Amino acid sequence: ITATGAGNSPQTFTVQFAVTPVQQQLGLLALTPAGPFSFGATAGGSNPPTQTFTISDASAGQFGLGTVALGAISYGSGSGWLAASLVAGVVTLTCTTGALTAATYTATFPVTASNASNSPQTVTVSFVVAAAPAPVLALTPTSLTFAATVGGSNPAAKTVAISNSGGGS
Repeated sequence: ITATGAGNSPQTFTVQFAVTPVQQQLGLLALTPAGPFSFGATAGGSNPPTQTFTISDASAGQFGLGTVALGAISYGSGSGWLAASLVAGVVTLTCTTGALTAATYTATFPVTASNASNSPQTVTVSFVVAAAPAPVLALTPTSLTFAATVGGSNPAAKTVAISNSGGGS
């Protein structure tokens, strides 16, 4: 700084300017219900109904979750029997019986959110496949009676229906 007529002109002074970054506020990843999720079916039978859970920001949406994604499924036993899809914050879980034999199958997968302080969250799924019931032989009628006279004609033929009244085949 200079001043005309000042004996100590010019003068130098130092200016410091510190910029402190704004601390990023993070959302809080919430899964409702949180699980674990359990499914059940019979080997060779139909698939169980789907189950769903929602993904939300437990910080009341104040900060947002950023990009939300489902990670790869990790199977503890069996493989390919679980599908997970994410549409508009709702995850649908689908189990497929397929050729699975009677056993308990497990799987996990992560749910991630790019702006959540508690990401990832792990979802656990179990699928109990029960053995198919054994077939049960059924006869209708359960007995037949024939009557004939010695030297006479043969009695008329009768029919017995055979069916499976149990499960399986």
